[in-house]
Amino acid sequence: MGADRVIAGVAVPRVVLGGMPCDLLDRADVERVLLESLRGGAPQPLLVASANLDKIYRFGRGRPQAGFFTRSPLRDHWLVLLDGAPLAAQTRRLTGVAWPRLAGADLLPWLLDTASSEGLRVGFLGGPASTHEQLQAAAPDRWPGLTIAGAWTAAPHDLDTRPGELAAAVHDAHVELLAVALTPRGESWLDEHGREAGIRVGVAFGAAAEVLLVQGKRAPEAWQRHGFEWAWRLLHEPRRLARRYLVQGPRAYALLRRHSAGATQSGSSHSS
Repeated sequence: MGADRVIAGVAVPRVVLGGMPCDLLDRADVERVLLESLRGGAPQPLLVASANLDKIYRFGRGRPQAGFFTRSPLRDHWLVLLDGAPLAAQTRRLTGVAWPRLAGADLLPWLLDTASSEGLRVGFLGGPASTHEQLQAAAPDRWPGLTIAGAWTAAPHDLDTRPGELAAAVHDAHVELLAVALTPRGESWLDEHGREAGIRVGVAFGAAAEVLLVQGKRAPEAWQRHGFEWAWRLLHEPRRLARRYLVQGPRAYALLRRHSAGATQSGSSHSS
């Protein structure tokens, strides 16, 4: 593995998966880093993304967003957390350690619980208006102390055509935790405008907020445990997910097996 970074007092080892960096932490350390960042004091926001096959397809070696996380001026403030089952298996082959998967759909409920107990202001950027409405309706019962400071419906092109306007809206709402739903533009927007928006933590967790609200959206634990959550989702949303899992997924898996390594240095990737 590459040399550890230290974020909020926690050593953060990193590997390369499919040409994309991935940080290896257990759940307790992730929660510690997030809590310290949510409480403020850092000059830059902590930015968090999930590592799965969809992200490798977009950010992996030779892909349109290749090198994004290592070129970013905020690269030392990005956490890219192990999510997908194929990536977890590859990481175990590389390190000999069974690192836990830390899916956005699992972390977002904890983040909202924490924001509620800490009295923090939360915002949601991207995703359908119906999700935002459900969040506003569910919040008083599920997170009694939570303040949803703003929810901005935005299509992917909105992050390209009016990024400053959205950043100003988030800033004016005094948002401390921002969940962004759009990939890969969501990561780019957080990277370029997170500090301008005045947030403490920004998470690019895709449709995690929607999964959180819809009963039965998440696969049963047995499916998750055996790495078949993708099949569950495909069965329930074939029109939306068929291309991702049946066309893009195999290409990303090939990158994962060919270009993964235990260090982040240029040229260190190897076939497994």
